[in-house]
Amino acid sequence: MLSNSIVNLPKVDARFAPDSAVEATLLTCKNLGMRRALRVGTPHGSRRYADTWQGIEPVAAADFHEALPHCPIDTVEACRETFIKYRCDGVIAIGGGSTIGLGKILSAEEAAVFV
Repeated sequence: MLSNSIVNLPKVDARFAPDSAVEATLLTCKNLGMRRALRVGTPHGSRRYADTWQGIEPVAAADFHEALPHCPIDTVEACRETFIKYRCDGVIAIGGGSTIGLGKILSAEEAAVFV
């Protein structure tokens, strides 16, 4: 857990590729050296973006589809446990604010690649 810390994050590349989300995500993961991703989402998002989730299966080690608004500490800790249990080396978050927020927190606290 972060407290009274400074976190230096690398350059951020935000990508919006609705027509080629799977290809863009896989290429980004490859370029960043990510091989064991934790896919982060919400229960609704995992159904809404099912084609994308299925397409990025080659780099997925585990899933956490329990993101909640405002990233409650219990949710962050459960997500971290999944990340550690499956020895993930990065986080892929596809969805809205809750999902992106959880992915950012986890990647910052675990010094992991974030897509």
